[in-house]
Amino acid sequence: MERRFIPAVELRASRGDEGNLVISGRAASFGTLSEDLGKFRETIQRGAFARSLQTDRDVKALYNHEKSVILGRKKNSTLFLDESSTGLNFRAILPDTQAARDVFNLVQKRYADSCSFAFEVDPGNEGDDPGEEWGECNDPTNPGQRMSLRTLKRVKLHDVSVLSASPAYPTGTSVEVDAPQLNSMPRSLTDYFPTGVPQSFPTELRARMMTHEEARSRVKNSRRLLDFIIA
Repeated sequence: MERRFIPAVELRASRGDEGNLVISGRAASFGTLSEDLGKFRETIQRGAFARSLQTDRDVKALYNHEKSVILGRKKNSTLFLDESSTGLNFRAILPDTQAARDVFNLVQKRYADSCSFAFEVDPGNEGDDPGEEWGECNDPTNPGQRMSLRTLKRVKLHDVSVLSASPAYPTGTSVEVDAPQLNSMPRSLTDYFPTGVPQSFPTELRARMMTHEEARSRVKNSRRLLDFIIA
């Protein structure tokens, strides 16, 4: 089994349906060149996870690949995986444990800002194309030099993980947190929900607006009562 680390793309810590703590992001990106992995570099081909996601394999979401810190799992529908045109996205509904709450806070405060995935190359069935392909590429750190290039074409996914680590795929990535107070610049809904706006978002937004209005109303009524007493 192999592991690859990337700076998390749109790694978020937010509250989902019924107040559940949720972490979402991208565990792998397609078409980017890895760092030097030991005299070779690597890239992931679009569709590399498709067959694995179609099986009943029980993929887990972990922290630092620690099996004792489970953030979600496909088996009980608390981990959702989706292969888009740009990479492998995930959404984990966290369990009510102290370890999960700690990870949520680390992501929210951007102490943990990277993701990883554990995999093995899928040999496929008889007649299938190989799950990996070897070739050459230009070495970005040594102009004019060539080095081995491995292309992952089909893999078996074991887990996705939240962590802080040196990335294997450093390019074409960014990090965001669902905490508007940390960034005064206005952003669109697509910035907050790169994999699609959840169906529950309008309901949650209305509920929060109503709560805010109720709080303002209570403050106004208190002020009126105070003015009446003083008068």
